[in-house]
Amino acid sequence: MPLSPNPAWPELERQMTASHARAAIIPVRETSQTFEVTGLSERSALGALAKHTGGVLLADGWIRLFGGVGAPTTGPGLPSLDEANERGAGLYIVGIDVLGGVYAIDGGAFERADGQLHYWAPDTLDWTDLEAGLHTFISAMLDGHDHEFYEGLRWTGWEAETATLALDEGIHVYPLLCTRESKPLEKASRRAVPMAELVAFNVDLATQIDGQAPRSCPHYRPAPPTP
Repeated sequence: MPLSPNPAWPELERQMTASHARAAIIPVRETSQTFEVTGLSERSALGALAKHTGGVLLADGWIRLFGGVGAPTTGPGLPSLDEANERGAGLYIVGIDVLGGVYAIDGGAFERADGQLHYWAPDTLDWTDLEAGLHTFISAMLDGHDHEFYEGLRWTGWEAETATLALDEGIHVYPLLCTRESKPLEKASRRAVPMAELVAFNVDLATQIDGQAPRSCPHYRPAPPTP
């Protein structure tokens, strides 16, 4: 689908600041180098996030999308798109959720390089092609479709637990989400852990189950400490 000839940010900002959106925009201190070096277009959602935000929190903070370098905060911040990615990896990490699920744009890792969004799920420990671009995904989450998307992965009171997390933390669930024993999640043990450890744990678990590292291995690189 061709890009709109207009910048994506005005529409995204309007959607994110709507009363029903359940979203928060982190102020930007420095535009992502990804925008400057690659010539990323402001007509794309990724270009809009890279230039105009220090990251975005969706679905009451359950989903965290990366952008440029965020303004200094009193606690840990989100990594920028530059900090979250390695050049030439073929998989462009654009966000994370509190369970260690990873969102990435296909840049060749899946042999298509079609810019579609993919999701590494903490319960299946594998990638799913969402068959949608980043802008479409954001719009769906802002319209409340996160409830459907995360059906079976949430519990009563998840909003309060999510609100207590620092931006470099996620929620580890035990019994593990990939097992039947984790249900119902209200009875499972849940605790806050560093997000980098949570994603690495999920990858190690997938490796143990399959006997080899996952294809297009997801990763999470936290933001460096604020000077």
